[in-house]
Amino acid sequence: MTQFGVQIPPQDCTLDELVTMSQRAERLGYSWVSVSDHITATLGRETVLEVSSWDAVVALAAIAANTQSVRCGLLVSTPTIRHPVTLLKAMVTLDYLSRGRVECGLGMGWLSFEHSMFGIPFPSADVRFAMLEEAVEVMTTLMSGESNSPSSGSFFRLEHPLFVPNATSGHVPPLWVGGTSQRVMELAAAKGLGWNSIILSIDKYRKINSRFAELCASHGRETSSAPVSGIVIALPDDPEIQRVYSIWRGISEKEAIDQFVTGPDVLVIERLRSLIELGLDYLILLVKAPDAEGVTEWFATQIAPFLR
Repeated sequence: MTQFGVQIPPQDCTLDELVTMSQRAERLGYSWVSVSDHITATLGRETVLEVSSWDAVVALAAIAANTQSVRCGLLVSTPTIRHPVTLLKAMVTLDYLSRGRVECGLGMGWLSFEHSMFGIPFPSADVRFAMLEEAVEVMTTLMSGESNSPSSGSFFRLEHPLFVPNATSGHVPPLWVGGTSQRVMELAAAKGLGWNSIILSIDKYRKINSRFAELCASHGRETSSAPVSGIVIALPDDPEIQRVYSIWRGISEKEAIDQFVTGPDVLVIERLRSLIELGLDYLILLVKAPDAEGVTEWFATQIAPFLR
């Protein structure tokens, strides 16, 4: 059965507000709370320098320490900024802190300016994918505890890869990859990793999801062996809330009509049900902190009960 969650970019809010939002989501019956990972705040696909932005791993630790049951996810980090070994160490530590509730997502990275403003290289898409692929290999190898042999990749070199805790401890955070490119989906399908994407068009996602199923089959896997999550922007039928979210996302009114799942509740339910029928394990609501608009509660009380 599809579970519901919230994705909260840890920006333009206090850490107390972020924790309060997560606790409220847990009380309302959500089973997943995740944060995005950026050095700077973002407005759509741009960097916003004057808005506060918290470190995602530390923010996730605050969420994990102050909740009891929700999965605590990082969607997604990128190896262009976080070395896979230090990221894995943080995620395993968080998994202990949360008593086994952490989910770790990786992606290619897309925000070039947050790299260049701090002198961090932002290579071509081909190189970034190669880095992602290698980071996944490093993390899965270290978590398995099966090999202590040195390895020298193109980007990450392990001379004495002894990593504790590992799989023998029972605390191995599930790995996800995020993105809708053919090669990212194939990586998830080939490795049996979770696959995450932001759904900005249900019709387009239907085709992408079908392609992912084909890729899983080509690797001899049932689609169910690679968990699937989708992030959506679903909003009440309220022009002011839609305006606030359009500004937050840095898009025009026309683009908002295409990207947001909104309108009368019955229409929102119908459209989201069509997504769930594609086999989503997690339907994750993108919510603007500190959620003064009440989107989290609206979805939990007016929409979710009719999707179960």
